[in-house]
Amino acid sequence: MQPSLIEPRDLPPCHVSSGTFGSTRTIALRHAFSVSAGLRVSSSGGCFFPSRCSAGEEHPVVLQLGGSDPETLAHAVRLASPWSYDEINLNCGCPSEAAVKTRQGHGFGAQLMTCPELVRACTEAMQEAASVGVSVKCRIWTHPTLADLERDGDRFETLLRFVDTVSAGGVRRFIVHARSGILAGLKASENRKRPPLHHDFVEELQRERPELELTLNGGICSLEEIEETRAKGLEVMVGRWAVQQPWAFADESARARGRGAILQDYLAYARRELQEHREDHLSILADPLRNLFAGVKKSGEYRRVLSEALSSSPREGGWDRFQTAFATALSHLPESAFEGEK
Repeated sequence: MQPSLIEPRDLPPCHVSSGTFGSTRTIALRHAFSVSAGLRVSSSGGCFFPSRCSAGEEHPVVLQLGGSDPETLAHAVRLASPWSYDEINLNCGCPSEAAVKTRQGHGFGAQLMTCPELVRACTEAMQEAASVGVSVKCRIWTHPTLADLERDGDRFETLLRFVDTVSAGGVRRFIVHARSGILAGLKASENRKRPPLHHDFVEELQRERPELELTLNGGICSLEEIEETRAKGLEVMVGRWAVQQPWAFADESARARGRGAILQDYLAYARRELQEHREDHLSILADPLRNLFAGVKKSGEYRRVLSEALSSSPREGGWDRFQTAFATALSHLPESAFEGEK
């Protein structure tokens, strides 16, 4: 996670989720957000840890693991130890068909909610291997198909039973996407929209189990909703909203400075990252800047030119290529895009 494009502000603590597989970096407000990076581990023990997080400005960073074999997951936790992650999370929420097709110790994601005893065994093994806390990201439940959901509906009791079983093994923090996961027949994007939201399930879970740390994910799209949710005793995780509309998080000070000043701060950071060889993937390093000008005239042209300039051989060219790509892309924006707001 790079330093924020938006300056720190007195926002309610909130979490930003990043890509499940790979070193996707996202915008996050420093001191207000944590970011999660994730990977899938195989029964053969193969792991790739996607993020260096030794610098103080990178924290807090949560590593999410996808798997269902306790021994392999514990091995992954031990391998991750030198990277100084602040928390280890087990993925019990991804409903992709690729996850569902893998079984017999290779599975991961939302399908694990139907096996809460296995999830408890996994998290117990992870906790024994970890020097930091272990958490679980889950849905409110799963259904084989959308037709099954429409026929059977969602029930709070199934979520409660899952959480009770897993928390009996020592897990105290759950991040709950307040929709069921549909295991077949829906694209990932549809799984984020078509199953109905049940914020009420997560709110009821907080009332029933106040000793747990609960974070609500899904359907939160405004600062007002964050405040309202936290007033109910819940934390909040946001993902695409923060990436797609980063300027929504700007406070008065950042707005007064303008996007241009924020851009210069970030480019100075990117130059250090490239010259000190902490990050050499130009496209990944550019990701937090892609939507900085969302809503500004010609922002689509800016994004197109930037993507085209960095898409091929993204590990070649270093700082010279990076700054040239931005200079070209930024030239399409009006001068007013960089000015502070009065």
